[in-house]
Amino acid sequence: SCHNEFNIAFAPNFTLSMLMAMSWCVLVLVRWSLNEGIPGGTAGHRIVNAFAMSPLCVLVIIVMDKFADKALISDASAEALMKTFALCLGLEWEKAVQASIAATIAESAAKQHPALAQLVGCSVLALVLLPTWIWFIVPEARLPVPPRIRMT
Repeated sequence: SCHNEFNIAFAPNFTLSMLMAMSWCVLVLVRWSLNEGIPGGTAGHRIVNAFAMSPLCVLVIIVMDKFADKALISDASAEALMKTFALCLGLEWEKAVQASIAATIAESAAKQHPALAQLVGCSVLALVLLPTWIWFIVPEARLPVPPRIRMT
C-alpha cells in the first residue's frame, strides 16, 4: 500500500521535474544563441531574450494545441509541452524584470541601499500588477477547462 502511494506521488513530481529541466535547457539555448553583441549588460540580454522567447513559446503552445486537436499527439504530451514552454516564458520574463530592477537601482540615487530600494520597487510593481491580475487573469483561470474538440 505504501509502495503504491509512493508511485502515485512520484510520477507527477518526476514529470514536473523533467519539464522544468527541459524548459531550463530551452532558456540556456536561447541565451547562448542570442546574447552575443547585445548592449545593455545583463538587463539588456535578459530583456532581448524574453522578447525573443515570447513569440517562440506562444507559437509552440498554439501548434501543440492544434496537434492535440488533430490527435497527432496525445493530450498528455500536448499539456506537458505547453506547460514546459509556458514555464520557460514565465522564467525568462521574471529574469528580465529582476535584471531591469537591479540595473535601475544600480544607476539611481538608491544604490546606497539596494535591498530597501528593491523592496520598494518590487512592492510598487506588485501594487500595480496585482489588481490587474485579479480582475482579468484570475476569472479566466478559474473557468473549467473546455473539452478538447477533435478535428479530423
